[in-house]
Amino acid sequence: MKNLLIAVVAALLAQQGLADIERSQSGREGVSGRAYTFEFENGQYQIEMASVAALKTTEMRGSGGVSVRGAPKLPAVDRWMKREMLLVNGGFANGGTDQPDGLLIANGNGVALPDRSRLRADPDSPCEFRRVQRWRLSGLLCVGGGGRLEIRRYSDASFHDCQQAVQAGPLLVENGRVAVCERSPEERDYRRTVACLSDDRVKLLVTAEPVDLYQFAQWLSRPAGEGGAACQVALNLSSGGSSGAIYTSKNAHQIGKKPNFYGDGSYPLASFLVIRPLAPK
Repeated sequence: MKNLLIAVVAALLAQQGLADIERSQSGREGVSGRAYTFEFENGQYQIEMASVAALKTTEMRGSGGVSVRGAPKLPAVDRWMKREMLLVNGGFANGGTDQPDGLLIANGNGVALPDRSRLRADPDSPCEFRRVQRWRLSGLLCVGGGGRLEIRRYSDASFHDCQQAVQAGPLLVENGRVAVCERSPEERDYRRTVACLSDDRVKLLVTAEPVDLYQFAQWLSRPAGEGGAACQVALNLSSGGSSGAIYTSKNAHQIGKKPNFYGDGSYPLASFLVIRPLAPK
């Protein structure tokens, strides 16, 4: 196995309502690739799903999605970037359009219906997860009324208390254990964006290059004392060219400050996950 260089590029630390950035690099054993990690305390930031169709201006109308790297052209995103903001790709899009592939709830409003397609069971598979029929998009990222992010198994009853939600998949880690199978020989490696809960912290990870999903899930579930991300639960949000992030610091309004891009982020999307400081009470 190759070494993993995990670049912890930005950690959002909630301290007296402000956020500071920590940057570090460290070597990791057992997984190929590098990942950028963004981390903050759950409930201490405003977390919302943004529908690309709702963000587009009249001259941008049509069915085309917007990539992470194209997001600053949206007036709302441009405003958000004047202060601290983390924007990562949302879930999968329907062929690069602004139509989500799966459930999307943005600010309490249902934008897209769930994807109820299933993957057939393979009773002869050596992997337990393939031996049962399962949802194609098996996970749900949900933000309830209290503003805390949760990652759940998708079901038709799983999203009724969500103010923000996106259906995605697969679930990579459940109850601290790897929840995916080793890849088949014909499967490719892809760039990935993953949402993870580790104790009371949210981690959003964007890989810098394609990774083996099973190996990456192993590292995500590994305890911090063993060099892992210590995720109790983790969800794959998207993959390939759609995977990417933008981070702007809290003093981004100053002249000369530019957004920092991470990952590929070139493929058009239907939604973004946006993290911003809570509004003053």
